[in-house]
Amino acid sequence: MVFITNSPHQTQKVGKTLAKEIKEGDIVGIFGPLGCGKTTLLKGIFKGLGIKKSVRSSSFVLMQEYKLKKVNIYHYDLYRIKDKKELFNLGWPASSFIIFIEWAERVKDFLSFSIRIRLFYEGERRRKIKVEFLR
Repeated sequence: MVFITNSPHQTQKVGKTLAKEIKEGDIVGIFGPLGCGKTTLLKGIFKGLGIKKSVRSSSFVLMQEYKLKKVNIYHYDLYRIKDKKELFNLGWPASSFIIFIEWAERVKDFLSFSIRIRLFYEGERRRKIKVEFLR
């Protein structure tokens, strides 16, 4: 699946659409360079999943948790991870979860994703969003 967006608003709308395809137990890897819209896309996905709380990049906290009635959402942002050993100290949920990982390229060698999302610059505001379902 490939989407082209021309604004942050459109990127969020794509996220809201993608939320319909995300299921409990999914591990979603989000790949792309700095500033390409990973967090913007997640804002749309989270809105689509029913998260009302404001979503911010978790670059400074590494992990944020959002609780829904049936499932917990875990948002990991690995931008600041320098050593893979740090990842093992973050902790992973045992059940009833959906995990989103920004900067997923840092764990691609040892973590399997059920959904892979890649964002690409196509111009100053234009983005290409490529989604692969690997389940």
